[in-house]
Amino acid sequence: MNTFVKCLLACTSLGLALCAWMVFELNPSQHFEAHALPVLATPAQPIKNLPNDGSSFSFRLKHQQYVQQLVASSMLPAAIIAPGTGTGTDTDIGSGTTADSVTLSVTSSVKSFATAIEAKAPPSETEKADSKQQAFNILLIGVDSKGAEQARSDVILLVRVVPATKKAILISVPRDTQVHIAGVGATKINHAHILGQARGGSQGGVEAVIQAVSDLFQLPIHYYAKTNFSGFEQFIDEIGGVSLDVPHDMLISDNRTLLAAGPHHLDGARSLDFVRERYSLENGDWGRQTDQSLLLKAVVQKLLEPEQLPSLPSLLARAKNDWVETNFTESDLLSLAWLFKGFDPKLVSHIQLPGHSAMGQDPLVGKMLWYWIPDLKQISEITQRLIKS
Repeated sequence: MNTFVKCLLACTSLGLALCAWMVFELNPSQHFEAHALPVLATPAQPIKNLPNDGSSFSFRLKHQQYVQQLVASSMLPAAIIAPGTGTGTDTDIGSGTTADSVTLSVTSSVKSFATAIEAKAPPSETEKADSKQQAFNILLIGVDSKGAEQARSDVILLVRVVPATKKAILISVPRDTQVHIAGVGATKINHAHILGQARGGSQGGVEAVIQAVSDLFQLPIHYYAKTNFSGFEQFIDEIGGVSLDVPHDMLISDNRTLLAAGPHHLDGARSLDFVRERYSLENGDWGRQTDQSLLLKAVVQKLLEPEQLPSLPSLLARAKNDWVETNFTESDLLSLAWLFKGFDPKLVSHIQLPGHSAMGQDPLVGKMLWYWIPDLKQISEITQRLIKS
């Protein structure tokens, strides 16, 4: 009997110690300490203007091996350079442009920044500021593919999380935003993923987008999550769909079906329709960005429902394995769920990237394209507000 009691006490003590360790480890105030945050990208020097020759921009990625492959390569993704195979998208090559001429235009200036890539830049003021607090930045990336094929980033959403106040700021980055990509010049930000993917696979695509966003906002990026169309649909279906109030009538362009304004419970396929549609919206891509933020809030609310919590650890583990590519650990995700327990959508704000529309010659595809030209002064002001938030 004494032996049994001793064993019971020992097991109880061990269990309590394990629970205490888990509480300490997963507590957001402890888990997301600034010194423990991973840093996937740090910004290059602020961009003064947007020249279209790639000569005044230093594009720095964390993994030097990937960078050297990008610099040395003279090939471009077939989805961008193959004449006659376009689908009417903004990556089609203009008439009379050959693959060789596009390849030459891309590789002509890459060697000029090789030395700058290898040079380690000093920490920026935003990096120093972030190191003094627990705020961290997440980049959400949705690519326009259903499998492992080469793809562009269809959705780019920067999320600033402030654990101390349980606030999150969502910043939509339009896919047509003009940014600099090394060796290319000023092109659309959604080209970054497919170029990086051609050099370094899926991870190379992620790194290229992360660096472009880090440079644009002059902020370090700590975490990312990337999915494609199939992964998105399957994840939404796995959690039982999401409920939200559709703010306007939508004619879904892909299948010519109507999604009427009002409350809906959306499955994976319908959720994808909702976040992708822009042509039938009065505000076009701006309206789509707002819809994407609404659905993201609905997903968070669904994940944190009391009936979902017991299965949350296994669900998040499966999401990492099957549907989402991310550098979040399972303990990171559980701590994040703890942080937003009792989620209040009013604590999540949404910002759209300031700027204006304009046409310009794209050095990658060799023809005139519509761009969203970012207002760098206003973006700098947004960054400063984020740091002080």
